[in-house]
Amino acid sequence: EMTNGEMMIYYNMFLAQNSYSLYYYGVDVNKPLDQQWYDQTNNLTWQQAIVEESLNKWHAYSAVYQYALEHGFEPDADAQNYINGIEDMLAEALQEFEYASVEEMLEKEMGAGSTLQGYKNYIAISYLANLYVEEFKKQAQPTMDEIEQYFTENEAALTAAGVTKESGNVVDVRHVLITPEGGQTEGNTTVYSDEEWEACRQKAEELLNNWLAGDKTEESFAALANKESTDPGSNTNGGLYEKVTKDYMVPEFDAWIFDESREYGDYGLVKTSYGYHIMYFVGRTPSWIHTVGEKIAEERLNTMLQEAVEENALTVYDERICLGDITKTQAQ
Repeated sequence: EMTNGEMMIYYNMFLAQNSYSLYYYGVDVNKPLDQQWYDQTNNLTWQQAIVEESLNKWHAYSAVYQYALEHGFEPDADAQNYINGIEDMLAEALQEFEYASVEEMLEKEMGAGSTLQGYKNYIAISYLANLYVEEFKKQAQPTMDEIEQYFTENEAALTAAGVTKESGNVVDVRHVLITPEGGQTEGNTTVYSDEEWEACRQKAEELLNNWLAGDKTEESFAALANKESTDPGSNTNGGLYEKVTKDYMVPEFDAWIFDESREYGDYGLVKTSYGYHIMYFVGRTPSWIHTVGEKIAEERLNTMLQEAVEENALTVYDERICLGDITKTQAQ
């Protein structure tokens, strides 16, 4: 069961997470959403549309969460610690806002009826459902025989979509980005002097040499990336980029990783407009194998999600829905 207070959490989280999209569609979240049309032909306001989306989101999370429990899913210690620490995280958030208690903060930020237990339910269910989806996707990866069979059975459609056995490769690579320090801002660009670039190169080269003086393993390179890289897209996962397609990265980076002579464990130093990259080549996969494998895994995931929703059907009693006093939307 979902309380009105819990629905308010999903409702206001939707508003917070989709503010840009709503603005794009001409929605003013500072005005009553029950006075702004989502679909005037069918007499549907934005408030009603977001209520429906909130219910569907809760249904999806809850159904997958229940399905996960029924299929023996057990979150690891890190997940349990994260969930158990929700109250502490909220207590820390109080320091940034002028609220007397967590309960008052939730009431004001998430809407009337929102409670600590309701917020903990929201975090736990959505977090664990997402964890199970990620775990399921790993388990859903097909074997090479299954990939070959799928390709054979669907070759015409795949070819029409540009997927052939001559489609090239995708690459896995790790890197450590060292960004020059200093610089002068010119418009939207930061320009570095020759001296600043040289200092950046020397730092990158020193880090590379220190790594080479060690065990030179992929694991130690990943640790180096987590410690030293300035790339926010990869400096928490060991500098790893997986299944990179050609022309996705900047030209110099791209040229290095798609060099046909590359082998596992190759390393090097590459300069791009972002800085100096310490490179570590992990491997390549034929593009068609990657694409077909992802298609099979996605189909298996969608089947699981459909089963979860069907096995845990949703019943909505519209007359019981009460939005209360929503400060952000002024809706009643």
